[in-house]
Amino acid sequence: MKKMLAVIAVWLGATFCHYVHGASPSNLDWVVSNITSKWRNATVSTSTVDRMDLPAGMPHSGWSDVPATVHGGGEIVSVPPYLFVESSAPLDMVVIPSGKFLMGGGNMFGYFSNAPPHIVDVMGFNMDIDEVTWELWMKVRKWGEARGYTDLPAGQAGSSKRELTTPQHPVVNVNWYDCVKWCNARSEKEGLTPVYYLNRTQTNIYRIGKSDLEMASVDWSANGYRLPTEAEWEKASRGGLEKCYFPWGNAPLSGARANYFSSGDPFDEGTTPVGYYNGKQEINGGKKGHDMMNRYGLYDMAGNVYEWCWDWYGEISETMAGNPRGPSSGAERIIRGGCWRSRVEYLLFCVKRTSLLPAEQNDFVGFRCVRNL
Repeated sequence: MKKMLAVIAVWLGATFCHYVHGASPSNLDWVVSNITSKWRNATVSTSTVDRMDLPAGMPHSGWSDVPATVHGGGEIVSVPPYLFVESSAPLDMVVIPSGKFLMGGGNMFGYFSNAPPHIVDVMGFNMDIDEVTWELWMKVRKWGEARGYTDLPAGQAGSSKRELTTPQHPVVNVNWYDCVKWCNARSEKEGLTPVYYLNRTQTNIYRIGKSDLEMASVDWSANGYRLPTEAEWEKASRGGLEKCYFPWGNAPLSGARANYFSSGDPFDEGTTPVGYYNGKQEINGGKKGHDMMNRYGLYDMAGNVYEWCWDWYGEISETMAGNPRGPSSGAERIIRGGCWRSRVEYLLFCVKRTSLLPAEQNDFVGFRCVRNL
């Protein structure tokens, strides 16, 4: 007897439970184990199923049914070991789980990757689902103006060729220093501990000016917002996949999957709204594609705007292992992901490393934030 099973249990801070539903909605039966407070009002049938110790599958911020085979009495015979997780991350963020991943390229990518393949162990963190929008930038900027953040630029949405007033496009024309200070302002606005300071004792919060910041002046244990490290960004972009060109896998690049040069969206010569590639995107006068959220629940990890990372650009060692944060100094800071101006597909590869002077402001570079778990 074929029925459906959805699993919601406690795993990595997420919420799970089991339920089996019958042939029609009126016969819906809940078979619940390990109920959390959110589900204490659920209807529990007299026929229960013990909690199953199944390996977890990909994290997901929404819900999905998982096929299962059951007997009429409710005994579960088999279920694919593939669970969909309701994230416990803060609003508009997703959890990127701890663990090792293969960073860099290799023969598959040739010279398109600037880093040798090597195993990196990264602690879990929360990441913004979308690139920071111009709307959010302006809200935090306005709050910060009266609190010491007096030189944050207004930035803009769109591009220099096609400036837009819509607030849901990613903010651009903000440099690395601007983004770091804005992260601190966002943290303070929400009552969190800032990450970036002007001194090693971490008492002078970085609010104004251009400072390259020593590694020791960063409170890596703080609960506030910060830029991702390059390793964190690549892990998040891959979404748990290895040996894949793009965040969605190895399917060819097309205008239905990302915003790049002449990709065919209504916003050519500029950015698309964040999360535009959600299955409702319009390409070339009406063509629609699939939801391009990656397996960690992130949008626009390829194309739209490059994203600032914490790290200075430098050679990557194959021996680099746990939570790497890049060189202690350098000339340029890492940007990742490709953008609406990218004319060749390898610029959108998960492994492609690029850099800019930290003081540069461009209409094709934005950012997104991370927070510690």
